[in-house]
Amino acid sequence: MPVSTVSSTAPVFEVLTQDGIEEIHRTTMRVLQEIGIDFFHGEALDLFRGAGASVDGDRVRIPERLVSEALQEAPSSVMFYTRDGEPAMLLEGYEVHFGTYGTAPFFYDPYTGESKQSTRQSIANAAKVCDYLPHIEWSMPMGVPSDVPIPMADRHQFHQAIINQRKPLYSSAYTAAGMADVVEMAAVIAGGKAALRQRPYFTTGIDPSSPFRYGEEVLGKLLVMAEAGLPVILNPMPMSGGLTPTTMASTIVVALAEDLAGLTLAQLKNPGVPVIMGGVLTTMDMGTTVCTYGAPELTLMMAGITQMCRF
Repeated sequence: MPVSTVSSTAPVFEVLTQDGIEEIHRTTMRVLQEIGIDFFHGEALDLFRGAGASVDGDRVRIPERLVSEALQEAPSSVMFYTRDGEPAMLLEGYEVHFGTYGTAPFFYDPYTGESKQSTRQSIANAAKVCDYLPHIEWSMPMGVPSDVPIPMADRHQFHQAIINQRKPLYSSAYTAAGMADVVEMAAVIAGGKAALRQRPYFTTGIDPSSPFRYGEEVLGKLLVMAEAGLPVILNPMPMSGGLTPTTMASTIVVALAEDLAGLTLAQLKNPGVPVIMGGVLTTMDMGTTVCTYGAPELTLMMAGITQMCRF
């Protein structure tokens, strides 16, 4: 039997027409200029003020000129490396790379059939498995360790994951201080901050609070990563009918505005820093107020925000 090959190029699934793309873009630019985004961080406000944005308290109104300049500064592709410095995963065009979820407080013990609290050892075990699975190209620390002090759990989960896998890592941090410590740890493994910047093997998610708010610790993490020249993933999570209007197009506008605001700030901090845009766009069940994570609207909106980010 011939050996099958795996392609990292995805089939194209588009839900927006060219006219729709341009309308969402124009609307997003109006939102950024006329409504603005709340940034609860002094340095972020100073960066925007110095670049000519309108700053009123914590609200920043970003002119289209600044967004366009930031998009020109940001690279159009990102290469991730292994922990050992070998090219591992190129993000550009229509490439798709499969990885894992993470930061689960519990894990299923297959030997006892019980649900148990995650520990450093369970995170290490999961990282080893991910490292050997051929179709998993990146992973997250698969748990939040319960056997360490809570404020230090983010450092420990990064440590257990990175010493037990070579593949690119998506690791979270709870605070800006935690993010700074993770960057220091990553630099030690890479052989210094310059080597880490040249061959990044980890990233983190930057999660605004929809609609139109970036919290202090979230911004602190973004600025730490941008200063280090490391790629970040902007990950807005607007929920249609709960945090945004009920229409899918308007929810895409909210997510895209938050994406572009974060990208602009990253480029103001360090022009040329890699930024990955996207998000998790969901909808609320009006009868229960539950986030319907498997609803078809999620897939449609995710396809829409993907088209917009490529645009």
